[in-house]
Amino acid sequence: MNTLVFDVETTGLDSKTDRILCIGYKINGGEVKSFPYEQVEREFFNAYRDPRTLKVGANPKFDLHFLRPLLGDPVGDIYDVLIPYTHLNPFQEHGLKFLTTKYLKREVQELNSLLTVIDRIEKRNRKGEVRVEYKRKKRGVADIPRDVLEEYNKADVQNTYDLFIKRPIHPWNENEELKLTKALFNIENRGMYFDREKLNGFKEKWEGERDRI
Repeated sequence: MNTLVFDVETTGLDSKTDRILCIGYKINGGEVKSFPYEQVEREFFNAYRDPRTLKVGANPKFDLHFLRPLLGDPVGDIYDVLIPYTHLNPFQEHGLKFLTTKYLKREVQELNSLLTVIDRIEKRNRKGEVRVEYKRKKRGVADIPRDVLEEYNKADVQNTYDLFIKRPIHPWNENEELKLTKALFNIENRGMYFDREKLNGFKEKWEGERDRI
């Protein structure tokens, strides 16, 4: 089966008010790439819409909420690489950074480290002497230089891919989890649908059983 491992960097957490800054991906163990959302690469789009390609991410529902308005619904199965590690040890953390450190023995860069900048401020006193001060300040994700953000993005994609390759294999993860992840994504996007006729049938059956009792 073909695989598309992907990750998006966004200005925030709300897909309705925030926006994508860049999209990183890796197809079938190939080169890790990252591109600005304004220039969607054909290779990525084709894999995203290919029903034979498994979409792999770390909490991919988050990324897909941002990608859906841009590219439409993903076609094919969706695999959340965090879930098999959660089943392996339900009582530990299961974020991408933690799992990368624990199972890949790899140092990771936190996004917050890119959001803190240090300004160098020179102040001159009455004698003309210069005193230098350094001041920390926060910036938004959109203010991070594009090349720096794309390298951060690519590192997350590579870590997601390596965790996917190394994941503990369990039949539930490989079969039922695929259905559940996509079902939850669809519910979050469209709400839940009910078959009114079936519900009425259940109601009538229940009422009949109740009356007999």
